Amino acid sequence: MALLGHLGLGALGARAAEPAREAGSGDEGRRTRMVVVLRIAEELDLDEEETIHLASEYRKFDARRRELLGEKSVTEVELEAALARQPPSQGELARLTDDLLRIDRELALMPDKLFQSLQSRLDTEQKARLALLKAKLQKKIDRERRRRDTEPAGPPSRS
Repeated sequence: MALLGHLGLGALGARAAEPAREAGSGDEGRRTRMVVVLRIAEELDLDEEETIHLASEYRKFDARRRELLGEKSVTEVELEAALARQPPSQGELARLTDDLLRIDRELALMPDKLFQSLQSRLDTEQKARLALLKAKLQKKIDRERRRRDTEPAGPPSRS
């Protein structure tokens, strides 16, 4: 799941909703990115130059994803605080809600934007393989989400 969630297809981020467990930083994040890049490069039979380009594009994608996850986390805290105020400010609630929805939309569109940026350098056969790879990864993410949704919750947290 780390590989698939990190790639973030569909909502493309089964992990996008889990910023606390973010895999984008540190050695683990770099290894995960490299595995994703190598998997795509192998599937598309990319040469060294194309693989380097893919790694660069993916690095940009991942940096932006992490940035958005941080913004989302901050916005959620601000929205919860705004809702807790009595009486809540309607203008502030509207602004924060719009911000949160904008961030969610951008996160949801990121995987397609990444794949589109890659397609410009691919031949027709590679584009076809990329489309199949994307569909295959999306199915795996969907299965993982369903599995996670049906798992019993862990032990209650002690707050």
